[in-house]
Amino acid sequence: MLLISVGDEILRHPEGAVAERLRSYARRAGSITQVTYSPAAHRCQAMCWGDEPGGRPHPGLLPDGEGARPCSDRLWSIPTRSGTRVMYVADAIRIGHSILRRDRFDLIETQDPVMAGVAGLILGRMHRVPVVIGCHHEYTTSKAWITESLRNRVESSIARGTITRADGVRAVSRRVAEGARELGVASERVGVASVPIDARMYARGRDETPARRGWSESPARESSRRVLFAGRVERQKDVPAIIRAVAGISGARLDVVGAGSQLRACRALAESLGVSDRVAFHGAVVPADLSDFYWTCDVFTTPSLYEGYGRVFAEAAIHGAPSVGTRVGGIVDIVDDSNGVLVAPGDPDALRVSLRSFLDDPARATAVGQNAWRRGIERFNPESDVERIVTFWSHIATLGCRT
Repeated sequence: MLLISVGDEILRHPEGAVAERLRSYARRAGSITQVTYSPAAHRCQAMCWGDEPGGRPHPGLLPDGEGARPCSDRLWSIPTRSGTRVMYVADAIRIGHSILRRDRFDLIETQDPVMAGVAGLILGRMHRVPVVIGCHHEYTTSKAWITESLRNRVESSIARGTITRADGVRAVSRRVAEGARELGVASERVGVASVPIDARMYARGRDETPARRGWSESPARESSRRVLFAGRVERQKDVPAIIRAVAGISGARLDVVGAGSQLRACRALAESLGVSDRVAFHGAVVPADLSDFYWTCDVFTTPSLYEGYGRVFAEAAIHGAPSVGTRVGGIVDIVDDSNGVLVAPGDPDALRVSLRSFLDDPARATAVGQNAWRRGIERFNPESDVERIVTFWSHIATLGCRT
């Protein structure tokens, strides 16, 4: 399979979670060649991965995709080394064409329906290879996102064009899948398959959560009244709503884990509300440390204004944390009455009431958290998610091109 991607994290962190996830895809799919956007300034070089963990530079693989590739390797990643993001589409087409004219591929998947989608569709039509558009976001259905900026409106328009021309659409949530069907994509060519959570995090949550949360201890642990947010600190996530909610709950403390452009404004808001001593900003952390934050919180929340999937809620569940989410996008696929509460987006008062309902009732928080953990271990097994993705790829490859 040829994968057209928009980020070079795999090349900058060849032993990280992204590399491990793509390796798991490749083990089941046979092999994957990735062409990924990478700024020239990053000076990334092509890399390959075999059956053993860890990637290595591949000096024999040239920037244009030419060169020998050992059959023992299952995953290759080739950077575009683009001078600007605008040049990425042309660079991806050039490299992809070089690869496709030499080797036979059963399928092309694009990481998004915008720039990667355009490049993938052009390559697919040039070489008569079926193209799956990966949709990790509500590009065509979220009014909150579309109306946020001119750029979003342009990207939404491009996405509509690529989705309607795709041979298959892999959506991360039911709502995203519904959006593709609303555009006229046949149901047999639309699949729901979310991005798996980190396998090592899943194993920690599965094996260590009961002990780390002290569920068998008597008497039960006292509530620490800790609220956790994890994710990008951007407007989409509405972290200010959490800060305002926590300010209205006596003794509540908030841990903000993640980085983003709104971090300074959030610090200023906490200061202005007089709760800077109860709000801690930790920045981005590695998955192992994030597990510790999940285990020590009494309730997790990310009150997104829009959300394609909401993987952090799955992560919270496998760590035994009840969640408060918003009724948007893929969050409704994960959070329900059995493992948390859903509120309207942009409503800090409703958020405060829901958070307080768990903080003021530790027994309820524990019961809901235990249920979240039991269901989460079954629902969010990364091996099952990988199998679902690869099965959909095989299905579209069998169906072939639409025209």
